[in-house]
Amino acid sequence: MFITSTIEWSPLYFWSALIILLTTWYWTWTQSRFVRLINAIPGPKHLPLLGNLLDLGFSYDGLFRKLTFDWNKKYGGIFRVWLTFHPVVVVGLPEMLEPILSSRIIGDKPKEFKLLKEYLGDSLVLLKGISKNKCIHL
Repeated sequence: MFITSTIEWSPLYFWSALIILLTTWYWTWTQSRFVRLINAIPGPKHLPLLGNLLDLGFSYDGLFRKLTFDWNKKYGGIFRVWLTFHPVVVVGLPEMLEPILSSRIIGDKPKEFKLLKEYLGDSLVLLKGISKNKCIHL
């Protein structure tokens, strides 16, 4: 014998539960330390799920113009952009990049760089840095 439920699941229950779950998830996500630190970097306002995708436009020229000229001038050479749930910190001034690139202590590369290994091989771009424990002082 099968036990059947007397509760009728209507679309109203489904959408209500989905809205409650998404609201709870979004609230806890925006309160995380990582998100607060990234949002402390100046940058354009972003939408909750889309980030800055609508601001960037759908053409390459619009994307390039916003990232290299408009936002670089507006936010002073370093700014953050949200691409859906993935934050990107753009450094547009060579003076700001020099201490980072000339440092002997560089962490691991992002996992997106693994996609370039097939094309670039063991180039300087993919070279892993020296950890603090193995740093050689001359």
